[in-house]
Amino acid sequence: MARESASIEERVLIRQYNGPIPPPSDLKELQVISPDFPERVMRIAEAHAKVDVQTKNRDSIASLVTPITAQIITFLLGIAGIAGCIYLSNAGHEAGGIAAIVGSFSPMVIAALSNLKKK
Repeated sequence: MARESASIEERVLIRQYNGPIPPPSDLKELQVISPDFPERVMRIAEAHAKVDVQTKNRDSIASLVTPITAQIITFLLGIAGIAGCIYLSNAGHEAGGIAAIVGSFSPMVIAALSNLKKK
């Protein structure tokens, strides 16, 4: 008895592309499935690109606004501490005035040190 060995052959096709739009050959194959598939793919790619641009714009604005806001708040805390120092000193609380002036400089020192660490 001769035994015949059956072999099964499997093939896997992998296609890779970069970006939101597949190659034209893939779009043609999608058109075979449904005539409006390529148009739908293009609309999705355009919407994705628009959202991507909006996200990058928001990130750029946030990276500009955040440090400026932090500097303004630090400045206002410093001014408030100096005003508290003047008020407490005039009210006869010299120790409180000294504590207020030390406290008014601490936000500025902390901000300056944190900026040094980032660089």
